[in-house]
Amino acid sequence: MMYDLVVAHRVCPRLSKTAVGFDDKREMVVRTTESLKRALDGLRVRLHVILDGCADYESIFTETLGGMSGVDLMIEKFDDVGNQVTYGRQVEILAAVEDSECVYFSEDDYIYDETAFHAMLDFMRREGVDIVSPIDHPDRYGGRLERPHP
Repeated sequence: MMYDLVVAHRVCPRLSKTAVGFDDKREMVVRTTESLKRALDGLRVRLHVILDGCADYESIFTETLGGMSGVDLMIEKFDDVGNQVTYGRQVEILAAVEDSECVYFSEDDYIYDETAFHAMLDFMRREGVDIVSPIDHPDRYGGRLERPHP
């Protein structure tokens, strides 16, 4: 089966120092996973969820995304191995993808607009485009940033 997108999504049990709007990690993961579900609607996706020291979060993903049409959910559990190991696992998963032209690195604190993946994939289909990042960048608000000349 060809997928529109293969996603490697990392989850850890602690809030980051820069988490905005949440003071409970589990609640944040519930809300961000709901936004992920809305953003994936209508796509064929293989979603790898990497749980690091938070195996009890598995139900969030199985209840929210399990059985969702077009989404093949894969869950891997690690015993609090840390950022470097789980990032390495993301790279391994996505580097081995042969059933999609598009891959995506995802984290548990990302909140998605419901059009995010559709817009990124539409842009990726343009000639000459090799990479898209959905980061909310200042270019969106004030035009191009001035770059220093060497």
